[in-house]
Amino acid sequence: MKQTHYLTTKVLTGNRIDIYLPNLPVGETIEVILIVPEAE
Repeated sequence: MKQTHYLTTKVLTGNRIDIYLPNLPVGETIEVILIVPEAE
């Protein structure tokens, strides 16, 4: 069964994002879905 994590983060310098999930092993392949809100 897939785990689901809902996270909110900010875009960092260099247009980067960081995701910290300490319960996942190093080297694990994950799926990432980004939802970008429309500009106001």
